Order: sequence, then C-alpha cells, then structure tokens
Amino acid sequence: MRMLFAAAVCLAIVSPQVAASVESRRENRSVRIINVVDDFLAYHKACAEADASTRAAKWKTMIEDRYPRFFADVIYRKLDGAALARHKKWCFDEFWEKVAPEITALAKANRGIADRILAVQKDFRTQFPDFRAETDFYVTVAFSFKGKVDTIRTGLTKGSDGKTAKTEKKVFALALEQFLAAGPEVEITIAHEMFHLLHFQTFSIKGALYRTLWAEGLASYASAVVVGGHRLTTYLGFEGKKIDLCHKMLPVLAADLKKHMGQTDRRRRRVYFGAEANDTKVPPEAGYYVGFLMVSSLAKTHAMKDLARMPSKQVYKIVASELDRLAKVSK
Repeated sequence: MRMLFAAAVCLAIVSPQVAASVESRRENRSVRIINVVDDFLAYHKACAEADASTRAAKWKTMIEDRYPRFFADVIYRKLDGAALARHKKWCFDEFWEKVAPEITALAKANRGIADRILAVQKDFRTQFPDFRAETDFYVTVAFSFKGKVDTIRTGLTKGSDGKTAKTEKKVFALALEQFLAAGPEVEITIAHEMFHLLHFQTFSIKGALYRTLWAEGLASYASAVVVGGHRLTTYLGFEGKKIDLCHKMLPVLAADLKKHMGQTDRRRRRVYFGAEANDTKVPPEAGYYVGFLMVSSLAKTHAMKDLARMPSKQVYKIVASELDRLAKVSK
C-alpha cells in the first residue's frame, strides 16, 4: 500500500574584538553563541556604496580577520592554494549577488536567534538529558550549507611520547541566510545538528557509507522528536513530489545502499547526501529519506539514547537488516 509520507507526521514518537576573544566569549553558557551575522550586517552597511576593491579589503578586515579559524576551517573548508582562492571569490560574489539584496530580511531573522537556539537546547535536553554542548555555536552566512557540525583546528600539543599533534574542537555552524522565510526549519536544523554533537562523541562518520546513513538518519529523526508536529517534507526539506519519488524508488534505493554500505565511496555518498543534482536516477539527498524511515522503525523498539550509543559493529548489522527490509517494501 502506498504511504503518503508528505502527509502530516504525528510525532508523539519515541521522536563564533579579535579572533581569540570573539571565539571564546560567553563562557558561562553551555552553548556559546557567536553571531557572525552581526559582522556581515556591519560589513554590508560599511560597503554597500563602496567599490569592489574597498569591499574586498574590508571583507578581510571586518569578516575574515575576526574569525580566522572559523573561516579557514568551516566556511573555506580547510582548502588551500588555488582552490582556496576560487572558493573565497565565490563566497564574496555570492554575498553581494544573493545575500546583499536580502539584507533586511537577514537582519530580521537575526533578531532573537540566540533565544531560539537556547529554546531548542532546552527541548533537546528533555529528550536527551545527557547532552552537553561544550562548544561554540556560530550563527553565520555560510553560502554552501544550512547547518553543520565541523572541526576547527585550535593549535598544536606535544604528547607524552614527545610527538606534536594538531588539536581541534567540534563547532556548530548555522547558515542564517538559508532561513529567511517564516517556519520551523531553523529549529529543526538546530535540533538535527545538536544530535550530531551528541552522537559524534562516540560515533564517527568517517569511513564506509553505512556510517553516514546511520548518523543522518538518527539526526533527521531526532529533529522530529525534539520539534514535533510537522510533515516529513518539513523535516527533510523536501517538496512533496520529491518525497513521492523517493517512496516510489525506495526498494531500489535501499537495495543499492545495502550493496555498497560497507564501501568508502565518496561519489556515492555525495549522490545520496548531496543537495546538488547528480548523474544518476537517485534523487538528491535521498539518503536522508531512507535513513529517516530506517530509524523511525527502530525507534519503536529502541530508545533513541540507546541508538545514539550503539557500537559500530552492531550498527552495521542493524543497518544491513533494515535496508533488507526496506528493499522489500511494496511500492
């Protein structure tokens, strides 16, 4: 029987002044909110009527130099050389071509964003009492993502063996320009990334494809647990037609994921979890859909806190079993 997942989902379900000072402020809060959007707004005000060379110079002094580690590692993706130069130019152009025309809406969305983050944190801790967000939450203009948990390199440390190693910390970044329309999507994204912060304390997505499927399925479902009462289209950010296509293709998608789940295949990972169009018949981001269905079934018999702490070997087996089940779902 065809299920209309675009219909309402009833979820009563077991559902970043100088860089150093800016990036460490609000130490008294378990969630340290660092608002880079304030700096983008100030930058726009200073440069709206300026020429290109002035805009480029002030981009460095008013934006990059204030958060060097955050921009190098999160916004600029730890790139270097020519790739870094190209990406910097793309971000600069994106700001003036797409973000600047929406600057009033961005300023409006920025008002009260800290309170919205803290409200989600409160609801999140109701579901996951052991959650401790001892990290920085950056509210920013990000250009290429909506929200993500990433790492920032913090320096070098020498171990007892005398060897020097890089140190880093996890941070959360929220791309506020992606949430200018009214709705619950910003809260859903915050909850999704908060779950990643919790889950990544004990689980890594580096390696085989099943790890990403598991992590994103859990986080997508957790966002529905924390921010209840919305449609699956809202939780996944899909249009209804995309949900219908994913459902129609579910047996094929699940079978393909099962076949390749143990492989470290960056291309296939991007096909299933990237938002951009691909050269296959797989709908972009379809992995989130499959992961959500998988976890929603498991949550009927497992507590989310137990799923979040499940060892990798057990995860592999349970993902394989769920993909086999979904591959047999009738269209």
